[in-house]
Amino acid sequence: MRLIPVLLLALILAACKSAPEPRVAARAPSDPAAQPVPIAPLPTNLPVTTFAELAARARHFKAVVALPKLETTAVAIQSSVSNTIARAELVLAQIASCRLDQLTLPNTVGALDDVGFEASLVANRMQLLKETSTNAAVRNAATDAAKAISEWLVGIDYREDVYAAVKRYADTSPRLAGEEARLLNEVLRDYKRAGLSLPRPERDEVERLRKELTRLSTDFESNVTKAEAPVKFTRAELEGVPENFLSQKGVKTGDDEFTVLANVTFHYATVMEHARQEATRKKLLLVRDNL
Repeated sequence: MRLIPVLLLALILAACKSAPEPRVAARAPSDPAAQPVPIAPLPTNLPVTTFAELAARARHFKAVVALPKLETTAVAIQSSVSNTIARAELVLAQIASCRLDQLTLPNTVGALDDVGFEASLVANRMQLLKETSTNAAVRNAATDAAKAISEWLVGIDYREDVYAAVKRYADTSPRLAGEEARLLNEVLRDYKRAGLSLPRPERDEVERLRKELTRLSTDFESNVTKAEAPVKFTRAELEGVPENFLSQKGVKTGDDEFTVLANVTFHYATVMEHARQEATRKKLLLVRDNL
């Protein structure tokens, strides 16, 4: 409670100081000939937070922040996915086989949530590898793995034996509060959204469509990553773009020709941020948005 007086004192002292003139955001002037109001630059002396400090703060909120251990070979990718699914299947079987008098939140909804979390960690690593690895074999393996584990994650929602165990536990009307009550409610809500209350033929169709959507989404993201969209500009069109970018290998492709890859994020961001000509920015934007 000592914090409140300290804060009040700080506010009083701050009010006693001479107030700086307020910064006005730049906007289109009513007079076209008027000079725009400059925007103050962002501060560069912000405090630096180390990874260890960030992880310590996360623990205060019962969260874990850790660096992922990324797979480096196609074999490692296949092993990670298959092992994750095998471990999860054992847990799902335990949930389904639990007797009514032994059902608790940790061994039903809690265990199901842990399964989804662990599988999602692997799925996220696969997504990262398929988009960023410099090894084509690793990217291809990660793409296949991402499809496999994502479809498997969808299938969890349609495990009738697991759903029955969760439903039996919910029907006991357990006295829950806070995070536990919310977790149970959200799991039951997700089952309803997945179509578990629908007749079997309709539910099977929902499952099929969700898995198909997962495969198509993965393919779409991979195709976007593989897409190449070179856009050629003259030096005059790239006025304002830093020289250290224009002089990079692959960018300067002629005496007065520069090739910007609209599909490469840092190429796109550099030109969009620095190019002074609106026509240049528009040209690049249209190409990227139509990849």
